[in-house]
Amino acid sequence: MVTETNSPRCQEAASSRVHASHDNLVCSLITPKTHVDDGASYTETGQSVRLEEKHYESIAFGNPIYESIYPTKHTEMQSPSLRLHQTQVNASSTNGNTSPCVLAVTSNDQAGCSDNDEPYGEIHVKYHIVRKDSKVQLITELSTEHVTSAPSVPVRIVLLVDRSGSMLHSLGQSRRHTKITQVKRFAMQLMQSLDKGDEAGIVTFGADADIFYPLTAITEDSRKQMLSKLETLDGGQMCRETNLSAGLRMALKVFNDAIKTPDELLKRKNSILIFSDGEVNAGTTDPDALVHEVRQNIRRMAPSLDDSTNQWVTISVVTTGSAVSEAAYLLSKTCSSEAYYYIDKAVNDPTAELFLPVLLRKSAVTWNVSLLIQTFNGVCFVDKECSSDCKIRLRRTTRGNTPKNVEKAYFLYDFPAGKRRQIGVTADITNMSFANDDTIDGKTVFQIRLKYTGRGGERRYLEKLISQIHIEKSNEQVALGAAVKHDVQLVTNQILRKAADYVRDGDKRASAVLLDGKTDIQKICNRFGEIARSNTVKHNVYGYAASVVQNMEELMKTLEGHLENNGPSWNRIKAVSSAINRESPTVSDTVMQSHILCSLPLISETVSPGFSDPMQKLKDKQRAKDKESEAYLEALLEDMEGTLR
Repeated sequence: MVTETNSPRCQEAASSRVHASHDNLVCSLITPKTHVDDGASYTETGQSVRLEEKHYESIAFGNPIYESIYPTKHTEMQSPSLRLHQTQVNASSTNGNTSPCVLAVTSNDQAGCSDNDEPYGEIHVKYHIVRKDSKVQLITELSTEHVTSAPSVPVRIVLLVDRSGSMLHSLGQSRRHTKITQVKRFAMQLMQSLDKGDEAGIVTFGADADIFYPLTAITEDSRKQMLSKLETLDGGQMCRETNLSAGLRMALKVFNDAIKTPDELLKRKNSILIFSDGEVNAGTTDPDALVHEVRQNIRRMAPSLDDSTNQWVTISVVTTGSAVSEAAYLLSKTCSSEAYYYIDKAVNDPTAELFLPVLLRKSAVTWNVSLLIQTFNGVCFVDKECSSDCKIRLRRTTRGNTPKNVEKAYFLYDFPAGKRRQIGVTADITNMSFANDDTIDGKTVFQIRLKYTGRGGERRYLEKLISQIHIEKSNEQVALGAAVKHDVQLVTNQILRKAADYVRDGDKRASAVLLDGKTDIQKICNRFGEIARSNTVKHNVYGYAASVVQNMEELMKTLEGHLENNGPSWNRIKAVSSAINRESPTVSDTVMQSHILCSLPLISETVSPGFSDPMQKLKDKQRAKDKESEAYLEALLEDMEGTLR
């Protein structure tokens, strides 16, 4: 198992000594130019270094520096509870000389028993393994639930506001509040809530784009000036056209004008919040072309940043329109890691809902999160059984000339405090074979690599090797719940995507597709119920599945209520799908049982005082919505569990 050393417990162990009782250690070389001399033999291959243990009496741990390492076998430690991830090490040779080497040691006693890992650092990583005949399912769980106090993250926010004529339509239960006036109300509350030192700006777009207010640091004076300027946001003549591409180019220009070097982009959480009715009819209107253009422009602004950091801005989309908007949805899907926000015109007080993307930025404890999962020794991924959401295509393989389907890469723009989400992959082990090598890297089946930017702006790394013995010793009963959740998410994603396509095309078979989805989820639960031994785990899994089924039934009702206009149904399907698969909170009226499927961050307090009230309002609204449907869920749950009796 692997953890990080910025915990008090690991800091206390910094002076401990570890005696290796076996042949050699394999460790990551953090600084390739640093070598161990004085007769110690080692071989360097890429980032891996093998040190022969016979040259060293002991290894003394020094200051933490954030990298990862692995031993080939079990390491005896003077303190059995000591677990280290990243540390500076002095390797003492037998002739008495000492040379610095960047490495560390971790114990493999708990092979496969990742539930015993303890949360150190911003992100806690656990994995679950389930063997299915000739396949192995690996579920990687990322969690910040141990961080219960939301930090005050410095942000740069540009509001991108649609000023087309359709923004004059009403939004909310009061007809006197139009879409543009609701955005104005939100913007004024936002400027009052942002911390001093945060930066905010506003761009408007219609037929063209204009800088309504440049990106400016929040001070007492600038806050007053912004509020005064915002009074005019809903005034003047509106436009007939909606040129979203022009608005995005201008928003990126606002960022570019405000920074001196690309590195400054990484020192704050950058965000563009789009408020639009989604009816793009000018400029770049093709959804794929628009997304490609935006991502290229983002990269060009910071050519010196690598692939793990050059998508330095999150683009959140809040749409209020009644039309199908592929462009708005694709922007949300590819330029953020959160749900697609759709606010129905009948929602009560949408201002609280508009705060949601800002709350996720302000409560982020890490960003630019890259997860790479690799297979070895003849093991290959089964594409259709791997998580597809947040998946990215690597420009180049990390392992040179390798077979296909041995790498899966995922990218999360940020990760708020008090949240958890899982990413699952399935691999075929039919052709798995090992060389005559009993070291742990010789028996490796999977490798998990996590890179992310911590709250201090530094890049951090974490790796886990999963060997054949991890698979053999894994606790499948513990892992079953995570595996079933993964299977349900896969089915939900496929079913809702197909249903949305039918709705967009005016095909009446969308309801039948949703009905089939309910049946498929019941089949997954039936298979699970036959092998699960824990009633607690079984009930939790059925509760999750029943919550998904409940949402499918609600979507079927939505389809019946919008027979003439397919836009609201399409938007709601996409909003529900993105929230469930990304486990990301969305507006309160969208997802049933959101506390199970896509809960708000479990934060006990927010460091930013201005965001405590909006967060509480969101919690109250989601709690009320879930309570309304509680009895229905219990009946549905009893019905699903009853099929096994």
